[in-house]
Amino acid sequence: MAEGSKNSVALLVALLALGGGLGTWNYQRNLAEERAEPRPFGSYSDADVESLTAAYRAEVDAYTKRYQALSGQKPSIREHAYVDQKISEFERVQRVARGNREIVSQLAKRQVALEQLEDERRKRAAERNFVLVFFKRLLIYRG
Repeated sequence: MAEGSKNSVALLVALLALGGGLGTWNYQRNLAEERAEPRPFGSYSDADVESLTAAYRAEVDAYTKRYQALSGQKPSIREHAYVDQKISEFERVQRVARGNREIVSQLAKRQVALEQLEDERRKRAAERNFVLVFFKRLLIYRG
């Protein structure tokens, strides 16, 4: 074998070793980042995630309808002559307002949970293509 071809082979082996080492390091780093990412529904089965998604979607729809029925409506305030009646009216209006805030709060909580479930479904769908996941972890550098 000629001296030039020996050098070329040695250079090629060195470049392949360097590329393999960098690829392994990048794969491990990306895998660790993926595992560190919070996945609240990661331990659930696919069937559980699907049924929870459907249930939360139904609840979000129900709370949205309740919210839309209440939005834009101010509680009617009735005038009273006596102090005790005014206090009772104030308490009634406060209960109505508290109920409205509770509906908004519950709607927001369910929307967040639904978004987390949708994210989990997307991640699981992307993970089903093992070859693509392998090469993404190997080749993509997320600085």
